[in-house]
Amino acid sequence: MFILYLLPLLLAGCGGDNLFRDPAGIAVDRDPPGIRITDPAIGHRVAVGDSILVRIDVEDDAGIESVLLSGFAVRGSAELGTAIQIPRFEPKQVDFTDEAPLVRDTSLARYLIATGDTLPADTVFIVANVTDVVGNERADTLHVAIGGPRVAIVAPTSGTEVRAGAVVPVRVTASDNAGLQSLRLALSGDLEADTLLAYDQPLATVDTVVRFEIPEGSSTGELELRAIATNSVNDSTVSQVTRLSLLALEDDTDPPSVRFRFEAVERAELRDFIVVSVAASDDTRVDRVGITFAASHRLVTGTEPLDTISRSAATDSATFRIALDELGLDIPADTSTVRIELTAFAFDQADNCGAATVPETALSMACDPQGDVVLASGPGARMDVLLVRGTTAQPEISSDRLVDLVADEARERILISNFSRNRVEVLPFDSATFTDSVRVGAEPWGLTTSVDGDTLFAANSAGTNISVVPLAELEEVEPLRIAPADIQLYGVDYDVATDSVGTVTVHDYSDRPQFLGRLSSGQLVYSTKPTSVREPGTIRIIDAANDQTREFNRGSEIFVDYATTAIGRAIVVNALSVAVGTEKVLTVCPRRLTSAQQDPACVTGGVSAVSGALAELADDGLTDTRVDLSREIGSIALTDTTFVAVSRDNSTVAFGEGATSPGRVFLFKNLGGELHGSSTETADLVGNAAERVIGLGLNGDGSLGAARGQRAYFFDSDLRLTGQVDSGVGTPTGGVALHPLDTGYPLGNPLERRGFVAGVDEEGSPFIDVIDTFSFVSLRRVYIRDRIVGTLIATPGSGDIAVRLFAITESGVVQVGLRQADLQ
Repeated sequence: MFILYLLPLLLAGCGGDNLFRDPAGIAVDRDPPGIRITDPAIGHRVAVGDSILVRIDVEDDAGIESVLLSGFAVRGSAELGTAIQIPRFEPKQVDFTDEAPLVRDTSLARYLIATGDTLPADTVFIVANVTDVVGNERADTLHVAIGGPRVAIVAPTSGTEVRAGAVVPVRVTASDNAGLQSLRLALSGDLEADTLLAYDQPLATVDTVVRFEIPEGSSTGELELRAIATNSVNDSTVSQVTRLSLLALEDDTDPPSVRFRFEAVERAELRDFIVVSVAASDDTRVDRVGITFAASHRLVTGTEPLDTISRSAATDSATFRIALDELGLDIPADTSTVRIELTAFAFDQADNCGAATVPETALSMACDPQGDVVLASGPGARMDVLLVRGTTAQPEISSDRLVDLVADEARERILISNFSRNRVEVLPFDSATFTDSVRVGAEPWGLTTSVDGDTLFAANSAGTNISVVPLAELEEVEPLRIAPADIQLYGVDYDVATDSVGTVTVHDYSDRPQFLGRLSSGQLVYSTKPTSVREPGTIRIIDAANDQTREFNRGSEIFVDYATTAIGRAIVVNALSVAVGTEKVLTVCPRRLTSAQQDPACVTGGVSAVSGALAELADDGLTDTRVDLSREIGSIALTDTTFVAVSRDNSTVAFGEGATSPGRVFLFKNLGGELHGSSTETADLVGNAAERVIGLGLNGDGSLGAARGQRAYFFDSDLRLTGQVDSGVGTPTGGVALHPLDTGYPLGNPLERRGFVAGVDEEGSPFIDVIDTFSFVSLRRVYIRDRIVGTLIATPGSGDIAVRLFAITESGVVQVGLRQADLQ
């Protein structure tokens, strides 16, 4: 505590020469060193936790040994003996004992780091204590405050020279949790100026640039620049002083200094931008900055010169966006490279020009103006951009999860389910921008359209319902939302010889719709998404021809025709309840077929007898409950994800199980409203492929299908493997599609026997391969910008476009138009 009382003594100096003599008569130095704190100013205020810059001047005839800097607050009362020092800044010592020759006069600048104390304080002592080589000491002290906003002048730095006639950009940053109410910049000294920035809504942070114009007639001298931040509770903080040297106006012959950076992707679409940021500085004032693009199109056959673009802006810094199609490029017939040379330039008020051709480097190269085009004396910064096919539309929020897409051909647009935002996005053909959206249910997944193409169906996977959206109005009709009730299946284990029941098991599968498709009969088929509670998924059918009254006919049924065969096993479908009696007989209570009927009486007996009795009731139009004999219920469960693909003529549907290896693929033909197919050949397809399915597609009439795994596997209408193709390396992430007009495989039009498979090559470049589905070779590799990670579909083209491809990529939805030459 005694230091508090020593401070006034340390500040008092002795006048005159204090040279005393020791008993031997030798002169002894008793004169203390000189010391003065030049920064910060008295009363300066810093935010809690901020460091503080302390500048001092020290001198001593004999030599300086050390300087100790410290900062502390005083809490308690000196009169009551309770005063204590609380360090608010870590002390810092500067030692000169090893310096040769001795230091007798110097200036120091050191940052004192704040301690962990978080309390504001109105009075904090900054003490600078100097000791000379013979032990004399002296101190200087001042007080500052801790609290209020953070504020700092980032540029210019102290000591910067500015010239009369110049415009000085001052960058200042400030922050405060209470919100900043205003920010003031004050210039004082031989020139005074003041700028106040007030904020209607308090801001947590501010990072801004204020420009001060120095009049041409200003005299030389020193300027002091301060920033004052005030928060919403009217607490203010003053930045540390920035000192500037003001120089007289001279003839300006020096060019500006230019610095630039650019952002360009290695692979780019024709509508992609190259973004260039340019900033310039000058002794006086920068009038404008700009860039020049000189480009060439490097093809296999040679190099074609492209348009040269030069742009500028009346400012000292600007960002320019140049689209590749502005260079005179057309949609590439094949992948090619655009080689660009970039020059950044700036002009000052005296029309001096400086240029730069090295990114992130300040240069003042000589300019070579050619009319409106400004080049450097040497070659520009070079960038090579691989120009690829396609146009990608990105969602409004980059983190949005796009899941499925379907074409609305009549209106020439694509509809995309936006899982993240509970809506369906609308993307016109050949557009790079989503133009509309429609609200649907929770977490929409799969999409399909009605046979006539007038209605959209969206599977709301976070619920148990399907949205119905007329495409002419593009608004969901709420009363039409399909919301079937819960459905269960019953597995029966029985003795074939005695027709007696062993056990009955109840299976309650997930009802949450995932992928879906529409058949020519009007039936809606969809897979369901496994959940943690009801883990397995299934395939469901909703038949519009049936009574959809939820209380009576439950609106949908679980499709079981892909179940494996097993003697002594049976599956009960669409029953209200199933039980086994004491005599090992089966009791099934069937549901009515329409709401106008009564539920039929329960049927009891042997398994085959009950199956027959229910079949008779179904023939009489009284129920749709049935017992499917020799079916294993355990094979019904499907793992995530189960894909659904429907042929263009809506006659055929395929299902692909995606989370198991090997996955299962099922194929069914719609004949008179009933699905006919077989799972007996599935083992052959899977056994030959041995893959989990990540994509599925059918051609125009379902005579050919394709499943995407590590390879692309093609199968016929009997689920026999017809061929396979390697397409890409590593783990595949994309889908597969077939030519929508290919029918009657393998006897259809040879130019329409085409498949489209997404992949990534050895260098990580994404592509779509065009596959001959008869000889199973890749005819053409079409490179695109981003990896395809979801659904890939194909629709007929128009004009010179033979087929349009649409796919979900890492960044959005890509559209690729294929010409007839691409298919040959």
